[in-house]
Amino acid sequence: MRCVDKITETGNKFYPEIGRGKLYGKGIASLTIAPSGEIKHAEVNKSSGHKELDDSFLAALRKSAPFSAFTAEMSSAMDLITITLPFEYKQE
Repeated sequence: MRCVDKITETGNKFYPEIGRGKLYGKGIASLTIAPSGEIKHAEVNKSSGHKELDDSFLAALRKSAPFSAFTAEMSSAMDLITITLPFEYKQE
């Protein structure tokens, strides 16, 4: 499963109950992944406007780990990889 797909699936499972049906917003987050697939760092770069949603997305990132380990080719080319991705909680 791709990293982004895994994060999306996890985020959908852990939407904050306090916000369900009340809080919506978009933001941008980044995460840094080690060769083992573990998250070294995660942060919200642009808030959704709601601390609960931002915290929920960071929790979803952490719960999504570990990701697949780097291939040998990736490991020889980089020590860490940083991914920046948008997130959105919207009314369905």
